[in-house]
Amino acid sequence: MSRYESASYPPSMGYPDQEIGPVPYRPGTRRALGGTETGWRGLVDRLGPLGIAAIVSMLLFSFGVAAAGYSLLSSDNPSSSGAAPVASDGPTEVPPPTEEPLPSPEPQPSASVTASARPSVSGRFRTDRGQESAVVTLLNQERRRNRCDGVRHDGKLHTAAQKHSLDMAQTGNVSQTGSDGSSPSDRMRAERFNGQPLGESVVQGGRGARDVLNALLNRSSDRKFLLDCDAENVGVGLVISPDGTTYWTIDVAE
Repeated sequence: MSRYESASYPPSMGYPDQEIGPVPYRPGTRRALGGTETGWRGLVDRLGPLGIAAIVSMLLFSFGVAAAGYSLLSSDNPSSSGAAPVASDGPTEVPPPTEEPLPSPEPQPSASVTASARPSVSGRFRTDRGQESAVVTLLNQERRRNRCDGVRHDGKLHTAAQKHSLDMAQTGNVSQTGSDGSSPSDRMRAERFNGQPLGESVVQGGRGARDVLNALLNRSSDRKFLLDCDAENVGVGLVISPDGTTYWTIDVAE
């Protein structure tokens, strides 16, 4: 017997008066499907409540399967519904960042030589203001190490010292006495400096400000007034001859 074929209900199922067996054909009537009654009424009476319930359940089950199949087919086609497709759980490609050009650096002003550092020229001779200032700076550092106040670079003493350095460069005579017989005090007063002179150092050569000052501090006579705590003013004059020889004069005063 097939799964979906119906079986006869025996009298024990609640139908004691039901006839079993073939029914003769009567014209004008429809023969029931496998039963003795005609029409739908006979079919209903033959199946009984349990049979009808089984058929209804099978119909509902078949309808549910068909509806589920239609739902699956509809979900496989996103365009059939108005819903937008759902993003997958896989990796998402991220667009590369847009490169923006960096701003061009603003042009920086070129370094220029200041008037104090640019050597001035007097005929064939020249000077270097930067080296003159370096001597003053180094001298003040040494004075403070010896518990003395620093000295200031006085303009009048600077002029007196530079004129004497030029005189030494022109004559080649390295001395505290000028070619005109002047002394350090004479040259300071000639520039109308009114302070008390303490001493003068003269040097030919040297590789720079530090080299010159170290040489002077190693001479006791020069070290004495260079590090004199009563000194308040200094004048440093440097002249460079055409052959590159340097001539230094350092005047110190109260």
